[in-house]
Amino acid sequence: MEALERRILYAAGDLDSSWGDGGIVGIGAGAGTNAFAENLLLDAHGRMLVAGYATDANGVFGLWLARYNADGTPDTTFGGGDGQVVWHDMKSGAVDLDIDANGNILVTGSIWTTAYYPDDWGVWRFHNDGSLDASFGDNGFVHGGNSSNIEGVCSVLALPDGKIMTVE
Repeated sequence: MEALERRILYAAGDLDSSWGDGGIVGIGAGAGTNAFAENLLLDAHGRMLVAGYATDANGVFGLWLARYNADGTPDTTFGGGDGQVVWHDMKSGAVDLDIDANGNILVTGSIWTTAYYPDDWGVWRFHNDGSLDASFGDNGFVHGGNSSNIEGVCSVLALPDGKIMTVE
């Protein structure tokens, strides 16, 4: 046996049937939508945070963030009671996430102002309950970029002194 993120992967490659539904957790952002995971991490309580993007019923995509309990069930204390947050203010998608010393969730990603490629970057900060931290940037969100280049923030790191490091 090898330990894998507090779940057990047996030598034969069998799933840990005690997690989720037979070792699998399906993701989604509601009826008529799709969600796509890009990155995940475990918080200090053993809950799994998953970031990526979700499409609405019209196919428009936005940043998607979800939190699952240690047993793989959605954390209903996060987001709108279904364990997830979808941010459709701009076409966007999450690429990376981290948790700062205060327990805030930092999410980085790309923003599309055109239909074909990301031409802006974004950093979002969410409270532990999934609400945007209005004291950060412009109501929880910082973005910028040069529309003549393909851009996006690929990685985020919360530093011990409270600063945020990103890699574009």
